[in-house]
Amino acid sequence: MKRLALFLVVIGFASRFLPHLPNFTALGAVTLFSGFYLRGRERWLVPFAVMLLSDVILNFAIYRMGFAPDQLMVYAAIGLNILLAGSLAGQSLGKRLLYGVPLSSFNFFLLTNFGVWLWSGLYARTLPGLVQCYVAAIPFLGYEFFSNAIYSLALFSAYELVHHWKFSRLSVTAW
Repeated sequence: MKRLALFLVVIGFASRFLPHLPNFTALGAVTLFSGFYLRGRERWLVPFAVMLLSDVILNFAIYRMGFAPDQLMVYAAIGLNILLAGSLAGQSLGKRLLYGVPLSSFNFFLLTNFGVWLWSGLYARTLPGLVQCYVAAIPFLGYEFFSNAIYSLALFSAYELVHHWKFSRLSVTAW
């Protein structure tokens, strides 16, 4: 499992640095995958390591802006989505993806944009300001959803194929 955890960190980390559309990274898929398949502290360490390591480089070395308070909501969304994935662990792969991808995308959208509204100063701290913030962020929800769907499908399918192949190969050699 340690190799799998390292692989997930590398995939998630690299996806934040490769050219991509806004919110179109593997982080959501890595978070769901970690919540479904990893156990113990690895379940938590992998997505948070991806985010923290890449944030340090992006925020301090590249953008030179440090951490902003609204980023706390990104970490909160990651934590919530790990719990979401864990709650779906008994379901079939299809149901995990069918429920996990849209719910995790929506959780991320709600929490992170609430943080933008609350701490960025871009929107009035009123109900209309909150609505304006969420409306302005709708395109980012689409990017988040499609990246979660594509990366999750790739990660989960690859894992299931390798896992199935490994065990079917073991049973053949046991004969």
